[in-house]
Amino acid sequence: GRSTLTANLGLAIAKMGKTTVVLDASLTTPNLGAMFKLEKVPYTLNDVLVRKIAENFRLPYYTITPTFSICMEHEYLRGAHFNCPLCGKPAEVYSRIVGYFRPVQNWHVGKQEEFYDRIEYDEKVSMKEI
Repeated sequence: GRSTLTANLGLAIAKMGKTTVVLDASLTTPNLGAMFKLEKVPYTLNDVLVRKIAENFRLPYYTITPTFSICMEHEYLRGAHFNCPLCGKPAEVYSRIVGYFRPVQNWHVGKQEEFYDRIEYDEKVSMKEI
């Protein structure tokens, strides 16, 4: 998918003699490190994000929680989609609840309200600040 395309484009540009930097900005499924055999990279984008949070906000705790949805027809969907944006059929939304992932629809009503009150990280906005 995206990682293979990105890796191949990066290599093609580098072979043309251009200086190339490839950044895997996926917080939920970073794969480029493995493709370039960089398993021992000292830090990831998650590390940068956690450091920025720790240095700039007085929060008692925080967690990086990838929220995703599963459509029986289209499988993995990034983000919360109770109905598949591709076919409109019901989809299950998965997110972390007390340390493990469960479909939001199966949570206790009070925990579901906590989910709806969450403030999601917007990488398009926040990456400009990093």
